[in-house]
Amino acid sequence: MARGSFIGKFQDSSMTTMSKRRGLNSGKGLQKDDNGKVKNTTRLSGSAVQKQGIVKILDRPRDSKKVVTEKKSIKEKRIPKGSKRKGGEKKVYTKRDLRLMRLRSKKHADVVMKILPLWEVLRRNDTPKEKRFELINDILSKTRDKIADLCLPHDSARIMESVIQYGTEAQRWKLFAEIKSHLRLLSKSKYAKHIVIKLLKYGDREHQLEVLKVFRGHMTKLIGNRTSVEVVDLLYNDYANATQRGGIMQELYGNVHALKLVENQIHTLDGALALNPDKKRAILSHVNELLVSMVSKGLTKYTVVQHLLLEYLQTVASDGKESSVQCAVSEDADNFSPDEKLLSLIELLVEGQVVPMLHTREGVRAALHALWAAPPRLRKPLVRGLKTCVSSIARNEHGHLFLIGLLDMVDDMVLLKKLVIKEIIEDLKLFCVHPEARKVLLYMLSPRDPHHFSPQLQHSLFIAGDSNPHTKKPLGIRALELRHPDLKLLPRLLQLISTNLLELFVGSSSSEGLLAYEDRGRLVLLAEVLIRSASHHLSYKNVVASYQRSTASAPNTEVADSCGLSDQDVDQLRQLRQTALKQIVDLLLVPGFVPVGTHKEATDAKSNIGRDDERIKRHKRAVKLVEKQLGQVTKPDFASFEDGERMEDDESFEPTPTACAMPFLERPEGQLLMRRLLKDGQLHKDFIFGRMILEHVPPSNLCAWTRCNRSCFVLVNSATVKSGFYSSRLGDDELYGYRDPCLRYERRIWKD
Repeated sequence: MARGSFIGKFQDSSMTTMSKRRGLNSGKGLQKDDNGKVKNTTRLSGSAVQKQGIVKILDRPRDSKKVVTEKKSIKEKRIPKGSKRKGGEKKVYTKRDLRLMRLRSKKHADVVMKILPLWEVLRRNDTPKEKRFELINDILSKTRDKIADLCLPHDSARIMESVIQYGTEAQRWKLFAEIKSHLRLLSKSKYAKHIVIKLLKYGDREHQLEVLKVFRGHMTKLIGNRTSVEVVDLLYNDYANATQRGGIMQELYGNVHALKLVENQIHTLDGALALNPDKKRAILSHVNELLVSMVSKGLTKYTVVQHLLLEYLQTVASDGKESSVQCAVSEDADNFSPDEKLLSLIELLVEGQVVPMLHTREGVRAALHALWAAPPRLRKPLVRGLKTCVSSIARNEHGHLFLIGLLDMVDDMVLLKKLVIKEIIEDLKLFCVHPEARKVLLYMLSPRDPHHFSPQLQHSLFIAGDSNPHTKKPLGIRALELRHPDLKLLPRLLQLISTNLLELFVGSSSSEGLLAYEDRGRLVLLAEVLIRSASHHLSYKNVVASYQRSTASAPNTEVADSCGLSDQDVDQLRQLRQTALKQIVDLLLVPGFVPVGTHKEATDAKSNIGRDDERIKRHKRAVKLVEKQLGQVTKPDFASFEDGERMEDDESFEPTPTACAMPFLERPEGQLLMRRLLKDGQLHKDFIFGRMILEHVPPSNLCAWTRCNRSCFVLVNSATVKSGFYSSRLGDDELYGYRDPCLRYERRIWKD
């Protein structure tokens, strides 16, 4: 093929492609000469060709026969505009040069360049106080009338924070005078909000009152902003008194002047509705719209939002006819039509906005009210949102109450088993040793037991939600389902008692066993597991009669038949329980009994402290010890819920002088365990544990028990047991010979 024809075809194809990419006609700009060769009459710029990524055809000189082509050049490193060229090469800037260029381009760059070296010396820990005061004076003199602008950038904002933190009272007032009129704007800034927070933390009471005064009248906008809500929440929780907190909440109900809330000193939503009954629907609609906006922005972790949400849900729940939340429900559940506005709010809450609320008291109660008002189709995503967070929630001071309320109200046991109970069983050892998480297990073993949950707590946590129309399962059937072996809770707990009795529940000389001495609540859980796994506590009639809701209803016969335990299930639990009881007898009662009195110093120290104060102090100490041990063994995956009370590094566990050497029966919690087991057996005529004691405990130990204060009551509690159970080891004369000292001691106590 001739060379000219090849070049012509190449030009034709390349120019056609180029014209198509540029949206031109394929033949435009191309002409053929007399020989039939294609000639380009449209000259393209180099940049256009380079953008298209094609070969550039240059015009040939008349005296040349070569075609000159220029390939696409490799992209060079991008250089900022205004860079100088030296020797034909582009200058490459370092990171320091680029940072300085960005700094010079900002407002008041010359001032920032002057105060940055001063701040580097100011923020050091080894800088003396007098030197710091001099540096702060220099900074304030150089930034006069510019402080409000310097609070917005991230670098100069850090400088202003240090001025507030390390400055004197006069220096803080000097800075505050310039930013006072800009406090609302600074609170909405990503970096300047920390300056307002530092001012609240390190400033005087007058500073806090001035900030509150500037914010007054603008609380709705400030709380609805993702940035400024943090400042308002800090002011609400830590620095405002009850009256000032009420004033903050007043503005969220509507126009305080139109509703006449200030002159009547109304600080609650119920009070605002009672004062303005004709505007009730408008007030509730306004609060609903405000909450929807806040929840959609993810602001439920703040206390001020949780308080407003709790007030709204409580008001709507009690308002049966107008809000149509607790309206009359027909026999057909499909005819129930709740308020659409409330449902829209709950739909936003269940989509990942419940977990951030569970670290405060008001947040947990607001979450429970949302659970009670949510229909079954919305309860499923709410439970799914707790996935992988169950252990962290249960360890929280307030979060464990939401798990208890969840187990109390959700009827779908399959859903709970798959998402909640599964995680509890996986971390069962943690739930046994942690004082807060242990309460979840106590509820699962004995729902609404007044021994574990006070009447006030039950009224706010359980009874208030009994009237919701979406929970229909009787409490007794729920208790049977939680004790069923298919749930694997009771079998796993009994196995844990058989294998780790001393380390987890009773106490030993090991590191884990020392913690058990401090935490007496572990024996309470041990007693509940052994009592609730007895065959008489697995009977349908006994369980249904023992546990009922405040609005009790007759259980469905089909549901009752399906949740009952079969004989095989009862036999399985009976064998596991006997193994656990045998471990208690062998490890705690069979070893030689050495009477040990109470240490005098420990007794004198306890006498000066009230029983309730001592119990609260012991509970807090147990929580801190367990958290410290968990932090040493493994770092928790989720640390979202923290109460801020950290244990000091130099604080170590020191058991009481006689705690490790004192026999188990002489410990108050040990005596309580033995008494509960024997009393429950006597009440239901189940003498398995009493028979084990006399079959395995040597007579020398029984005689030694009579010489101690608490141990003798084991024999006293067994006085009502028929003597036939003792005939295999002791005669009647020998038996009463052991019992007489105990009985005489008991009579002397009653006479005194």
